Amino acid sequence: MAAKTVQKASAPRRGRKRKETPFRRVLMGIRVEEHVGKLLRALAILQGVPVGEFVEQLLLAAIEGDNALADAKGKIPAPVKKKIEALKEAYDINFSRYQLLSPESQRTLTEEK
Repeated sequence: MAAKTVQKASAPRRGRKRKETPFRRVLMGIRVEEHVGKLLRALAILQGVPVGEFVEQLLLAAIEGDNALADAKGKIPAPVKKKIEALKEAYDINFSRYQLLSPESQRTLTEEK
């Protein structure tokens, strides 16, 4: 007996309408330090984009040798710097990327698993 194919009636999508783009996005699970994740979300909101698109901007700018938060001259504007510093203080980020990625902190992360 042949298998039947049943077509479901598609329900209208809820939420934000996605813009048409030639790029295909995938869902990725990433793990980041808690405070860094909060800062990332806040900066994405300031830029007016979803977190995933903000991460794309950061990565692509870094690969190209640029800063995603910089202006056309390559400098981060003073108001943006002030906002970032305020957010870092609000989210209790008092460490550098070097401290976060040091061998000692990596060992601590693996011991917590």
